[in-house]
Amino acid sequence: REAGYRMECLVVNSGRVQGWDIPGWERSSTRSPVICAAPGAASDLVAVAIGRQVHVKHFQSKFEAEVSQDEEEPEVASLALSAHEIFAVTRAGRLVSSRLSDHASRTLHSDGTCDGVQYRHCVRTMTLAPVPWTISEPVAQVAAGHSFVVALTSSGQVWTGGSNLHGQLGRGHREDCAWGRVEALAETPIALVAAGGAHALAVSSAKRLFAWGWNAHGQAGTGPEDKDVLIPEPVLVPRLEGTGDEGMHVLAASCGVAHSLALVQPRGQEEGGELQTRVCSWGLDEDGQLGHGSREFVEEFANCTLRGGSLPTCFAPRVVEALDQRNVVSVACGSHRSMARTAGGQVFIWGRDTGKLISAQPEVSFSSSRPRLTNLPEIQDKQVVSVAAGFDAVVIVTTTQTEAQPTAGLSGDESLCFDLARLIQHDEAPTLASLVDMELASPGGEACPAHRSILSARLPLVNAAPQPVPGAPFRVVVKGTTVDDLKQLILWCYTGACPDGDAVAYGRLVETAAACGVERESLSSLEESTARQRVGRDLQAFVLTGKYCDVMLQDASGLEYVQAHRAVLAARSDYFQSMLCGNFLESTAEHAVPSEGGGYSSSITTIPMPEFSGGALRSLVQFFYSGALSDELETDLCIVTCELIALADLCCLPILVRLLRRTSPCASAR
Repeated sequence: REAGYRMECLVVNSGRVQGWDIPGWERSSTRSPVICAAPGAASDLVAVAIGRQVHVKHFQSKFEAEVSQDEEEPEVASLALSAHEIFAVTRAGRLVSSRLSDHASRTLHSDGTCDGVQYRHCVRTMTLAPVPWTISEPVAQVAAGHSFVVALTSSGQVWTGGSNLHGQLGRGHREDCAWGRVEALAETPIALVAAGGAHALAVSSAKRLFAWGWNAHGQAGTGPEDKDVLIPEPVLVPRLEGTGDEGMHVLAASCGVAHSLALVQPRGQEEGGELQTRVCSWGLDEDGQLGHGSREFVEEFANCTLRGGSLPTCFAPRVVEALDQRNVVSVACGSHRSMARTAGGQVFIWGRDTGKLISAQPEVSFSSSRPRLTNLPEIQDKQVVSVAAGFDAVVIVTTTQTEAQPTAGLSGDESLCFDLARLIQHDEAPTLASLVDMELASPGGEACPAHRSILSARLPLVNAAPQPVPGAPFRVVVKGTTVDDLKQLILWCYTGACPDGDAVAYGRLVETAAACGVERESLSSLEESTARQRVGRDLQAFVLTGKYCDVMLQDASGLEYVQAHRAVLAARSDYFQSMLCGNFLESTAEHAVPSEGGGYSSSITTIPMPEFSGGALRSLVQFFYSGALSDELETDLCIVTCELIALADLCCLPILVRLLRRTSPCASAR
């Protein structure tokens, strides 16, 4: 791509910003990092995964480790840290772990000693190995508390293991035990899990919230009593005014030591109203980590009481009103502080000792009981794409636009085909490999991975293929072909490229395409530019049908949705790739609905874009699919053009800005 992202990892510890120089961080645009801290443990361990490598560091000691795994294992998709162990889930669904050194979570003195022992800084090498417990199916996500672990399988089942003093394993008793399934959730498919000091949360596929474990300060949110919750119970998410009888969707959740956060969205809305995300908090508010305001305000708040003499506690989720209208897309709990990230890349923080982050002055120390915008100069003019928080450490991943990438100067259709080609370059773009959703197979059974949105747009045989039953693979067999024929055909579908100077190979491509219903004239004597433009025309026509659309961009009014496909958005923009691949799916909401074109998508991801009109979003999607500008620019030129420039900046698309400035006087004026 012409201009990509340069990612930086910043760790703020004791108010001091430290860059983390991680080997391999200078990445291609296809790699999205996975980050985590240890909010449930009295530890400032932080971890980052890039590809197969995991890097762990403790910023108050001299502990640092490079944790590797088997060369044949795929990339890490999920990370979690307990007090003394790191857990990871690979994209193949394997749960692996490594025990950290005993002093990894201890605080060292300024002279480098801990408990009288002198430590020298060195980077340790460790290996991730399969956990010694058996889970009967692939794992999708892992979360860890102080001394217990929660694993989510690909079918939505929850497994737990470890310490169980407060019932944090959710299995109806308090005895410590190894891995076992949480039977109370067996009939409730779960989409996301989170773990804190000794309690856990789970978001179901139906966007309901469940909690279990330690509840002395109401951090479970299951009712007014402070008794531990031994089996998962529904969390009492508030029904807000104007949301109708359908209540709230829970999009994400996070746990601290003794408080919890949830990102919610109305299930219904009044006609003409805007659909906005809200942040709810509950549990211990000793340091203002709930974000409701002053202590006096908290004490008077409904369902909030003083326990333990001077510990304000909230036993039911309440909306953090200061974050209304901010379009928050993710939340993160530290042990005694909270964070929220907006769609525009802003970071709000509140709770214990957050004055250093708010004022950007390490010597300033105060706890904020209301969300405040982080004012660190190191993140100014940068896009924050992910945050995590631990005991004292805060991890912030930012991106900035880079210059002079290999595709500088490409035309719109050239950039389209260059980006689509990355979808089938699995070795060079492993992150995008997670978007594969079909196979094109020869009669002999050999198959090539592909994307049904693109092949349906280009191949009538695929477009007419019946949709399999939910859960079954989407596989189309092409008669009279070999796997090499199919590879060449897929390359043509994505890029328009034909074999150059090889009459035999070209003839095979024509025959293979014909077997898929493509007219022979579509491949005969086409110039490269014409072939690329045809790719764009086919894709643009297909997205307008709505078939197999699995993404909707929601405009500023909340009433208009622009349909698209995950594979195309992720290939064309690192901004959308970070949302739709791996760990950054937290910024979206999913709904299972049939598409308008007759194809069925198991889930449609809604991405709120509250700063942009439907016209600007439609123009952006047309550019993504065709490499050309929308005709709609002619009807509302200046307004849509200005919005498109802002969208191009957000998505890091200088080629779109260049096209706008070439064709629009409004863009030139900017």
